[in-house]
Amino acid sequence: MIFEFQDVYKSFRGLSVIKSLNLRIEAGQTTYIIGRSGEGKSVSLKMMVGLIRPDRGQIRYRGRDFLQFSGRELASYRQTMGFLFQHSALFDAMNVLDNITFPRREHRRPTMQVSPQDLREEVEAILEIVGLKGALHKMPGDLSVGEKKRVALGRALITQPDILFYDEPTTGLDPIYAERIDELIDRTKRAYKQLTTVVVSHDVMAALKYADQVVMLKNGTAYLQDTPAQLQASQDPYIQQFLAGHWFGSQGAP
Repeated sequence: MIFEFQDVYKSFRGLSVIKSLNLRIEAGQTTYIIGRSGEGKSVSLKMMVGLIRPDRGQIRYRGRDFLQFSGRELASYRQTMGFLFQHSALFDAMNVLDNITFPRREHRRPTMQVSPQDLREEVEAILEIVGLKGALHKMPGDLSVGEKKRVALGRALITQPDILFYDEPTTGLDPIYAERIDELIDRTKRAYKQLTTVVVSHDVMAALKYADQVVMLKNGTAYLQDTPAQLQASQDPYIQQFLAGHWFGSQGAP
């Protein structure tokens, strides 16, 4: 078990977003967290990163009380994770090589310190995995939105993370590019077999296709946590409406 939430609550300015949330993130698996907008998907992700603390409840990381981590322990933990931001967040004045290597240049772990040539070779290998071979010296302004996502993924991978978080990775992409990014997430997981992957997404079809387990949030709690097969086989009316994409319709889900 990587993460376990137990009866977690979180409110913002009096508005409850997370309510009695219980969920589990298994080591080495790909977990998709899905649900309607405003259900707490990104908030739950930011809790795992340590950017947001719950109002009450318990979060355990590898069996330890995550909420009691010291500043040093939290910094050490963050050096073992990667995060793909929703809008890539590349440095406009840096080329692809410098964007990807930035976290390694700032990294304090001795095992992360290698020669510039070795680091360049690592970047070239990662660019081949993410489908951007030969793009070392391109600038962000020369890249499409989808290509920027690939560079951001490369930057997340360069630190050799144990766990990789994606926050709405296909937002703003057309269906073709979105499918390519979903396939890239899956290909990355297969290339790094020990990697634990957590994806916050509104794309239920991608979850059904690529997830090992799916967490569906409703009203700030885990309405379902199961395999894609069990999700698809469910006869629950809310889940059926969600899968059919009808939850915004006049016959909205309960």
